[in-house]
Amino acid sequence: MEGNHICLSEKIDSLSEKSLAILTFALSGFANFGAAGSIVAMLSEMVPERKRLIQGLMMKALVGATMVNLLNGAIVALFI
Repeated sequence: MEGNHICLSEKIDSLSEKSLAILTFALSGFANFGAAGSIVAMLSEMVPERKRLIQGLMMKALVGATMVNLLNGAIVALFI
């Protein structure tokens, strides 16, 4: 570790197998701004008259998707 930099590979190596499995499920979802932007663009092209509505709902969808991703991690934790 140099200065204030954190070596991510060292941190990952220190996690248990169970933690890695939970993180994999919790973080591998569509709750990110890139995916949300793609969805807004596609839906806006399909239904241009509802573009404002789609844009307004996207932040709620991101929060909901984040909650689902975290719930997936919690469910995996129960079974591992």
